[in-house]
Amino acid sequence: MVFRIVILLAIWGCFGALFPVRAQSGVEEREVVHLLERFFFALKDKDLPVLRDAFHPEASLNTVLPAENGNYSTLGIYSVGDFLERISLSKEFLEEKLTSVDVRVDGHMATAWAPYDFFVNGDFHHCGVNAFQFIYGKEGWKITHVMDTRRKEGCK
Repeated sequence: MVFRIVILLAIWGCFGALFPVRAQSGVEEREVVHLLERFFFALKDKDLPVLRDAFHPEASLNTVLPAENGNYSTLGIYSVGDFLERISLSKEFLEEKLTSVDVRVDGHMATAWAPYDFFVNGDFHHCGVNAFQFIYGKEGWKITHVMDTRRKEGCK
């Protein structure tokens, strides 16, 4: 009987060694999703300290800006400071609702693909996709980069 238990524990230990990231990824994915939830609640409430805290100090933001003819796009480049200033100066009620989130984690790096609908004063304004990059550092998960698309057609 003891021999069987030792064999089962050895087999279980081998499988754990083969798939350590997968075993932990559920927890890590939930942590990243929790950060996104805090971020979007803070955006809705214009809670600048919480928004600022979500970002890594070297974070950057980009927007895909389609050309007027739609044949190509250019890159809009923003700092976290630009983003926070625009939020703080806005007189409107802003709400971004994620329609889904797909998080992938590899060690201390994560990415999230997050389609969204954006509302201004409760009215639909546009939709698009946010592509987030994260790093796990001393203070936990932080956003290092956000790139988004924005469109008014083809929304759900």
